[in-house]
Order: sequence, then C-alpha cells, then structure tokens
Amino acid sequence: MLVTIIKLVAVLFYLYYLWKRLRDDYKTDWLISLGWVSLLGMLVGGRIVYGLVNWGIWNENWVNWLMVFSHPGFNFLGGLLGWAIAVYLYNIESGWKNWAFMEDILPSFWIFLMIFLLGELVASKGDIKVVFVFIPILISFILGWLVSKKYRSFWWYKSGKKGFGFFFSMIVYGISRSVVGILIKESWPMMVVYAVISLVSIVGLFILGDERRK
Repeated sequence: MLVTIIKLVAVLFYLYYLWKRLRDDYKTDWLISLGWVSLLGMLVGGRIVYGLVNWGIWNENWVNWLMVFSHPGFNFLGGLLGWAIAVYLYNIESGWKNWAFMEDILPSFWIFLMIFLLGELVASKGDIKVVFVFIPILISFILGWLVSKKYRSFWWYKSGKKGFGFFFSMIVYGISRSVVGILIKESWPMMVVYAVISLVSIVGLFILGDERRK
C-alpha cells in the first residue's frame, strides 16, 4: 500500500510541477496532455527494455508484456529513453523549440524518477541496486540545475542557445550511470547504451553551441 501511495505521489507531483513550472510559457491543455503522453512513453520504454534485457520472462504469452501489475518489471534506462522520445515527438507536433523545451521539462522528470525510486526502494526492502540507480539521477539533477543557471556566461558556449542544460544533464547521466554499471557489473550492452547517451549528448551540445547555427 505504501509503495502504491509513493508512486501515485510521484505521478501527481510530476503532472503538477510540470504545469506549474511551464504554465507561463506554454498552453495549459498541451502541458496536461504532454504529461500523460510522456508518462505513457516512459512506461512503454521501461517495459520493452526490461523485457528485452530479461528475455524470456514474459514469453509464455505476449499479453504478459502489458500486464504491469500481475507481471511487474521496469527498466529505468528504458523509461528515460521512452520518455525522451515521447516528449520529442510531442514537441515536433506542438511546434515548440525542441531542445529549449527539453531543458525546461527535464528537471520535473528527474524529480519524478527520484520519488518513484523511493517507492522501489521500499518495495525491495532497501535493495542496494535501487540506490545505485538513484544516485546518477540525483547527480544529473543537481549538476544540471546548477549549470542551467550559468551556461550563458561560458565564454566557449558562443551561441548561448537554450538546451545546454538538457544535453549537459544527459552527459552527466551517461557517465555516472557507466561508473555505477562498472560497480554493479552490468552487462556490456547496457554499458554501450550509457556510452552512446553521453557521446550523442556531447555531439548535440557542440552543435547547439555553434554560433554559425543561430
């Protein structure tokens, strides 16, 4: 019961904080729709990656992939990727500036994941692996929040475009998650994914910072 309450609080907080944080710059109805669409993307991504990583766990019946409560299982990296894809696609449909909006919305999602992980920690009775998943998210949130207030003063970031905070947070997440992956001996395919996240984010940051693209 406590776990369900914590996860429900995470969802409600995410939807509320997303609306409160961005209501002055974006349409309320779009923000509400985006909140639910992004959570659905997270759920789908998390389930798919969990099923692939643990191949065979739900293969007796394909319907088991959809049975969230009776057949639990969720991969947080997959959830993050599913969330990002859903937000990006929704962003294209709405006509908002992609990377600027990703920077605006990412802190809300980091906080949501941290609250959600508290529920997982309770459910697992203090499993250290949940703590290891939590730490990179916390580091990414804190450093991303600090840098988002300073990056326009960086002399080498000549374009000054908004979106720096998003790419920087993803770089930090990829690197810190790789370190954690080494500590808990994760599979090499997952380590490759973490490295790709960092490398793609670094490239995106350099492209965004190119003043010739203003």
